[in-house]
Amino acid sequence: MKSSSLRSSYFTIVEMLIIISIIVILAAILMPALARTRERARETACANNLHQICLAYHAYQADYKKFPLPYRWLDDFSPIYPYERSLDIFTCPNRMPIRKLQDESDLIGNTDYYVNTMTGFEDIELKGGNQNRNRNQNQNGNGNNGNGNNGNNSNGNNGHGNNDSPYDIDPSNPVFERVFADKLNIPAVYDRYGPAHLDRINIANLSDSSVETMDSMNQLWTLKPNGDLFLDSVTQWPEMEWARSSSN
Repeated sequence: MKSSSLRSSYFTIVEMLIIISIIVILAAILMPALARTRERARETACANNLHQICLAYHAYQADYKKFPLPYRWLDDFSPIYPYERSLDIFTCPNRMPIRKLQDESDLIGNTDYYVNTMTGFEDIELKGGNQNRNRNQNQNGNGNNGNGNNGNNSNGNNGHGNNDSPYDIDPSNPVFERVFADKLNIPAVYDRYGPAHLDRINIANLSDSSVETMDSMNQLWTLKPNGDLFLDSVTQWPEMEWARSSSN
């Protein structure tokens, strides 16, 4: 009688297999849910980063009555460093591997975000050429400034292709004008690498610090790997396209 009760207290092989199968099934159900929860937490942390960056821009605006417009107007956060000394907020928690910024110099081109305070483009050289032409016409009566360039700018390019820009842009180029018309024309801060969170990115409106999500970056300015402005308004995730191209 005693030996019979001992035998009944152990699991049989079939029972063990059933229990293991149940555990595997539960893990398969729960793991995606846990992964999504972790992604949501990182997305929220990223949104908090963008909100803090917006507050720093507001502080700058309160002092100077405008948003900063540095030379590298798309990837330079150094003007707001006096207002936000934490370098950690410029790193997206969902960017793997997480790379810590070392000092203030990393705020130029090495963060995980873009900022766009440039809501309009003016071909400065073309404008300068027209001003020179009008001035010389008034002085000489023939539109010629004596140098044979008919009042064009000093480069003689009539404003085409030599604007002083780190991103090699030409506002007079029809391609640039067409792409510009498709871009989101509000000052904003947003994820540099998409899709950063599941199938979307975070974007914050600098005007009111509100943070939303977007399921494409085709309406946002981005940079190519060589640092030039990406003149495209069709590609959903430029970073993924470049990674795919480089692997082929």
